[in-house]
Amino acid sequence: MKRLIAPSLLIILGGMAAARDQGPDTEISKNAVDKLYARLGETEVKVDEVRVTKDGVACIDFHGIGSTSGKAAHAVVQGDKMLVSTNSDKNGFKDAWDKHCLGPRGGATSNP
Repeated sequence: MKRLIAPSLLIILGGMAAARDQGPDTEISKNAVDKLYARLGETEVKVDEVRVTKDGVACIDFHGIGSTSGKAAHAVVQGDKMLVSTNSDKNGFKDAWDKHCLGPRGGATSNP
């Protein structure tokens, strides 16, 4: 009897994990990364992590691999709007990152 329960439980849990991986957060993450690649070039950046907040904002940590090799950067994607970290912060990235991506909302604990 124990042999039948354990495999059945694994199948159920595996199905739950697969369903979770295909939820709305996955679609938001995919769209956000696609926007980043369209703007900066897929051969120029490597995405390290994407976090989706309860508000549907994608917070992306990435680094350069092409001409900007090794340089860490971040992006905030909300709908069609994308802000990327820059040295000058004229685009308002820091305010958006602080509002959406730091602390419990985005799961990060340090400044970009």
